[in-house]
Amino acid sequence: MRLFQKSSLKALRTLALTSSVLALSGCSVFESYSEIKTLNNTAAVGSPFTQALADEYRRFANEEYSRMFDYPDALHFARKGLAAAAGKTVMPEPVTDWNLTAENAKELGAARGRLIVMLDQGARETAPALAARAQASFDCWIEQQEENWQNGDVAACKSAFAKAVQELEASVKVPPPPVETVVQPLSPFNVDATRPMAPENAMYLVFFNWNA
Repeated sequence: MRLFQKSSLKALRTLALTSSVLALSGCSVFESYSEIKTLNNTAAVGSPFTQALADEYRRFANEEYSRMFDYPDALHFARKGLAAAAGKTVMPEPVTDWNLTAENAKELGAARGRLIVMLDQGARETAPALAARAQASFDCWIEQQEENWQNGDVAACKSAFAKAVQELEASVKVPPPPVETVVQPLSPFNVDATRPMAPENAMYLVFFNWNA
């Protein structure tokens, strides 16, 4: 993680977290980031989706903490996991919160939009575990893409997201767009153009002069 290449929102969050650690003398890093331990010991409640999402963020936060030594991001995703474990609605990461190149921001923005469509179409209810995996994989991808130095991890998160969202799109039945119905104009009368008009079908416009 490169602290000074964060976007303004994430930079402030990261700086605050780092400063809090330095201010806590006599405390271990793990004690300073106790939300990770709390998440590990929390039994998730709520819907099948929020429970599955809590598990996904638990795995991700521990990976960031134990293998990547990325303590601020570990804490960030642990907090998202705790919110999900409490049954709260947790959204995929906003693209604007991360320091990305224009090209990466465009790609991730399109990917996030693709995921949101599936979530809005009911993927949380119809395929909760798969939807949770897709969301966590997206967050993993955007976090790794910002750091942009471990190409294998970027590719792994991106591939996991692509696989999950493709499976979601195959499982969630998106209603087709409404078909525009063309209404043919109806003849005001049932007349035969080859025969003289019947008197009851005759229509005339009669014009009168004013004050005639």
